[in-house]
Amino acid sequence: MNFFKKIFSKQEVKGQTIVNDHFAMLNAIANGLACSPGDVSVRKTISFIQENLWYLTTSAVADSVDIISEKFSEIIPVLRDSKTGEFVREHPVLDLLARPNKDLTRQNFMFRYAAYYLINGNTFINGMGLVTQPPNEIDILRPTGMTFHGTSLLDKVSDYNYSAESFSIRYRINTEGQYLRYFSKSNTAELWHVKKFNPDESSTRAFGTSPMNAIQLEIEQFLAANKHNLGLLNNGARMSGILSTEGNLSKDQREFLKKQFNAFQTGSENAGRILFTEGGGGKVSYNELSQKNKDMDFKSLRTQNKLGIHGRYKVPLPLVSPDHMTMDNYSEARLALYDEAVIPMTNILYSELQNMLFPKYTDLKNSNLFLTYDEQTILPLKERSDTSIERKQKTGAFTINEIRNMFGAENIAGGEVLYQPVNLVPLGSGQTSHLDDDQKQLIKILRKSIE
Repeated sequence: MNFFKKIFSKQEVKGQTIVNDHFAMLNAIANGLACSPGDVSVRKTISFIQENLWYLTTSAVADSVDIISEKFSEIIPVLRDSKTGEFVREHPVLDLLARPNKDLTRQNFMFRYAAYYLINGNTFINGMGLVTQPPNEIDILRPTGMTFHGTSLLDKVSDYNYSAESFSIRYRINTEGQYLRYFSKSNTAELWHVKKFNPDESSTRAFGTSPMNAIQLEIEQFLAANKHNLGLLNNGARMSGILSTEGNLSKDQREFLKKQFNAFQTGSENAGRILFTEGGGGKVSYNELSQKNKDMDFKSLRTQNKLGIHGRYKVPLPLVSPDHMTMDNYSEARLALYDEAVIPMTNILYSELQNMLFPKYTDLKNSNLFLTYDEQTILPLKERSDTSIERKQKTGAFTINEIRNMFGAENIAGGEVLYQPVNLVPLGSGQTSHLDDDQKQLIKILRKSIE
C-alpha cells in the first residue's frame, strides 16, 4: 500500500487504539518519508505540535490568535431567559466560570479555551467532581496529550486517553442522556471535546481541523521570507559575490582569505570596512554579483502571506497593520472583529459550555435560560447598540418598556403606554386625545423601517 495512504486513509476499527494523525505525521517525518512542504496534493493534515510551533514562531498567526482570544476572554458570561429576554447575573454556574479552578481566573481559562480552538481546532475541557453533579472545577487539557479509540458504534469515539508528564486518564463513552458524554472509570471526571468542522470526520478521525490547515503554504512562505531577509542582513544585505586573486592560492591561504572576508566584510555591522589582505596570491579583487533591489526584497511576498493569514482568522487589517490603519477606519475595524470573528466563536464556545454544564444543574436542565453575553458590557457593541436604540426612541414608535428591554433593563409600571407629542394629530383634525387608524399605520411603517 502507498505510504501516504497508510497515514491518511480511513482505518477499519476493531477495538484497537487509533492514534491521531499528528503522531502519524511525526513518525513519517522521523523516517524521512513525509511529503515536501509544497506538495499540496498529499499534504492533508498537520500535527498539533506543528500548529503550536507555527503559533510560537509566526507573528501573523500569533497576532490573529491572541487578539481574538483576548477579546473573547474579556466577555463576561451571563444567563438570559429566552422568553422574557431578562438577564440573570447570579447563579452557581456563573460562579464556576468566574473561578474555574484554583490556578486559573475566568480570563485565563477563557483565553486558553479560545486559543487552543483557534490554533489546533480542538479544545478539551476536563470537569472534576462526580459526573452526576455540578463539577467542582473545570480545566483545559493540551490537545497534544490526547489520543483515542475508535468504535463502530454510531461511527463515534469509544474513549479518549489523555497523558501528561506524570498524569494519565481515560474517558469512556456514555450514551445516556441527550448528548454523548465521556466519563472516567471512577465517574469523578468528565471530558468535553469542542472541535471545528472536519470534512473527513469519523471514529478514526475524531479531531477538528485547525484554521492553519488551509494556510500552510502562506505560513511557510511567510517564515521563508523572514529567513531570507535575515540571511541578507547577516550577509551585508547582498548576495554572494566572487573573490579572486591573480595567482594561485594554497588550500590554507584560501581558507584564511575566506574566513577573513566573512569575519570583517559581511554583516550589517561591517558595512563600509576596508579589506586588507596579505599572502602569496598577488592582487585580490571582489566582484559583486548583479542584483536588483526587487530581487532581494521579499517584502511584497511577506505582506501578501501576512494578509492571507489574517484573512483566514477574519482579523481586520487596521487592527494589526499600521499601513492600513487610519483614525476613520479603526473603530469600524474593531467592530468588524467582533462581528466576523469574536461573536460567532463566542456563540459556539458558550453553547458547548452550556451543553456540558447545564444538565448538571437541576434548575437549568429544562429551563428557558441559556448562556450568553450582554452587548451592553462589550464597548464596541454597546456603542453601536446605543446609537440604534437612540434612533428608534426618537421615532416615537416604541414604548418605554420596549426601549428599556433593548438596554437589558426590567419593565416598569406604565411603561407599555405609547406616548406621542400632543401636537401630533391627523391632518385636518383637531383630535389629540387618541391615535386613529392612520396614526397607528404610520407607527407600524416607522417601526418596520428601522427594525
